[in-house]
Amino acid sequence: MTNTELKKLLNLPRNEKLKIVHTLWDNIAKEKVQGTTYPEHIEVIKKRLKKIRSGKTKFKNWETLKNKYIEKPQI
Repeated sequence: MTNTELKKLLNLPRNEKLKIVHTLWDNIAKEKVQGTTYPEHIEVIKKRLKKIRSGKTKFKNWETLKNKYIEKPQI
């Protein structure tokens, strides 16, 4: 992609940019992932699963996370 093409994309309206992002993300998600799973990643997953199974992990519901991380519009 050239700088000119990128500038055109960056100047699109927000809703058009979002359509492009969604299209790209869907395309990426369909691709088969090939590569190595790193041992460090496997260890992190094992530790997290162990905490979940032991009951030591606390989960938060969507409303709590949304209120904490999503900016509320100013009225």
